[in-house]
Amino acid sequence: MSDKSALRAEAARLQAIFIAAGAQPVEADLLLPAETLLDLYGEDIRARAYVTHDPDRGELMLRPDFTVPVVQMHMQGGADPARYSYMGEVFRTQAAGSGGPANIYSWAMRSLIVPIQPAPMPRFSRCLPRLCSRSPCGR
Repeated sequence: MSDKSALRAEAARLQAIFIAAGAQPVEADLLLPAETLLDLYGEDIRARAYVTHDPDRGELMLRPDFTVPVVQMHMQGGADPARYSYMGEVFRTQAAGSGGPANIYSWAMRSLIVPIQPAPMPRFSRCLPRLCSRSPCGR
């Protein structure tokens, strides 16, 4: 199995644990509107992102992380307390000669709650022993 396949398999295993505990799986587009990312991160993101232009959609960036698309989806859904799990590739340019990867396989779980109206949510701490005992972080 290639390193990339092994990473995908491990991310899928970890994601399954959080989905079983109530996290909603999220898929994010690979191409995101550059305007939104520039508004939030500033022009500095342009130097670290892969930018392209589409005749219909305008300037786009390969997804540099999952934060913006997940939070946008959360806000469009009413911003109720929720837990999300997502995985996939993110893309960032590297400094010349660094040898760093241009794409990274990323997996995460995010819990978004409204502090003014907290809602009871299952604790994910009971999942941590299962996560770390079978992943590189537990070795």
